[in-house]
Amino acid sequence: MRKTISTSRKYGSMTKSPTRCRRSTEIDGIGFLERVKEKCPGSEVIVITGFATMETARESLIKGAYDFIAKPFRISEIRSAVKKAKKRAQRQQS
Repeated sequence: MRKTISTSRKYGSMTKSPTRCRRSTEIDGIGFLERVKEKCPGSEVIVITGFATMETARESLIKGAYDFIAKPFRISEIRSAVKKAKKRAQRQQS
């Protein structure tokens, strides 16, 4: 399975996007979260997954995720999480 990891300087975001919707054997969401926090420790990471468990949610938050959202989700959940993360990042820069 081919994956892309893209970054956007404009919005300061990184995305792991499999071309097919199935679990990756190369790197999982927790591993991806760890890499992002290692490269950009001050970043606010929102984990969105189709493989949600209480254990992975807890581990994500312990490892520095700002929020954890399970699929299926409403777009309003994403907007709200991004808005809150942006406010938090702005407060930390001040």
